[in-house]
Amino acid sequence: MPRLASWFLVSLLLTLLSAHPSSGAETILLTPPELARAKANLAKAPLREYAERLAKGDGGDAAPIMYLLTGERKYAERAKRDIFEDLEYLRAKVPYMVNIWILRSPFNTVSALLAWDMTKDSGVYSEAEAREIHETLAWVTEHYLNRGKDHLGAGFLYQTDYLPEDMEDWTIANMNVHRLLAVGLYGLVYPDDPRSKEILTYTDRYIERILS
Repeated sequence: MPRLASWFLVSLLLTLLSAHPSSGAETILLTPPELARAKANLAKAPLREYAERLAKGDGGDAAPIMYLLTGERKYAERAKRDIFEDLEYLRAKVPYMVNIWILRSPFNTVSALLAWDMTKDSGVYSEAEAREIHETLAWVTEHYLNRGKDHLGAGFLYQTDYLPEDMEDWTIANMNVHRLLAVGLYGLVYPDDPRSKEILTYTDRYIERILS
């Protein structure tokens, strides 16, 4: 299931304001000074009380953020579990989602991308697991770019962005914006991917298309 719907707001700001991660950042979300301030604020009300409640368990949906702020391994373990649940859903559903329905899956994609970015240095992932996460998210991104080669509709009218020329109104559809967030985040989280620059350029241009 999707994590933290508010992440989409963060994702939109990142995609609109950033061409690539800030130099020296530990995560695409925060620079080191910003992260230091966030950690300091965690010890103050009202965040202190919230963090204390979360600390009684594994952090739940807030586990990736709690790991980023505290460095406690239990939160990274929970985030890892959630990532692989998202990946399982994506592998099972994406090839069979036709047209606009494929766009329900960016929720899972964004959750997995952000959780990975916040916990990738935690030590809870093996090399094989890290590779599986990357490969699955890269495969999903290919579908969002309308390049999926293993889709049920391959060879037919298969458009993951659901924007045939005579349906321009779909440009600003919320599901299409969600797709764009997932695509842009992939480019930010995996800057070493050879397609990253192309993906970010595509995202920038498409955002301009939406805003116009």
